[in-house]
Amino acid sequence: MPPRFRVTRRLLPLECAGLLFIASTSAFAGCPNFLVYSSSKAFVRAFAEGLSEECRCAGTAVAVVTPGGCR
Repeated sequence: MPPRFRVTRRLLPLECAGLLFIASTSAFAGCPNFLVYSSSKAFVRAFAEGLSEECRCAGTAVAVVTPGGCR
């Protein structure tokens, strides 16, 4: 059984459940010298969006946080 099914099957019986993914603003556009970082954050964003659609009918909320730059 794929890992995503193991996670979502544990969340589905709950009345109020959710998943929160942390991405980055670099998920929207690649950055020079940060290709691997940007592409991995783009995957996190795309995976969370797909999982959100699959879990919508079950009432499980899926959100992605894309914080900007920090000082």
